Amino acid sequence: MNRSDEDCVYRCKLKWFNESKGFGFLVPEGNPEQDAFVHVSALQKHGITYLGKDAQIECTIKQTENGLFVDKILRVLCEGDMEAHKVKIPLPPEAGEVYELYGRVKWFRADKGYGFVAGQDGMKDIFVHQTCLRRNGVEEDDFKKGTTVIMQVRDVDQGREAVEVRLTTEADDCAAQSFEADSAKAGSGQ
Repeated sequence: MNRSDEDCVYRCKLKWFNESKGFGFLVPEGNPEQDAFVHVSALQKHGITYLGKDAQIECTIKQTENGLFVDKILRVLCEGDMEAHKVKIPLPPEAGEVYELYGRVKWFRADKGYGFVAGQDGMKDIFVHQTCLRRNGVEEDDFKKGTTVIMQVRDVDQGREAVEVRLTTEADDCAAQSFEADSAKAGSGQ
């Protein structure tokens, strides 16, 4: 890799990542003898919250005086084996507080890789990316219009996004119905 490669896109595999120190290394495809340093902030900017063993990432890499440096994550090609080793990427401090919210799936397009959930609070819809579903063990076929879910949500510049999501159980559905009834009473002044 030389200076002319600075803006090139590389497919890389996660070599390792130290959660407590906030950095790790990726190995560019076809160049296994050189590791590229990746800082937690590059992963956070792309919204990555978990990676598994041998995760594959597409990114731009810059050559610096100290070696290769991951400049920008473009997309996650494969989240890796979460059962073998799951790395939790902390949320950036500026991401805002994460809060729990019930909702119903409005739509999800597997071919696009994302969809939206109408939150129980009636505020702006929540963006859900397919990597969030996979990371939380939710099958895309089960994530269809009208399905009730519980999410961990954060506010972002573009609106709101799900950080974690799971399908509701019968007990969850009862709690949600009770909450809806209480909200309706409060709204009607009873």
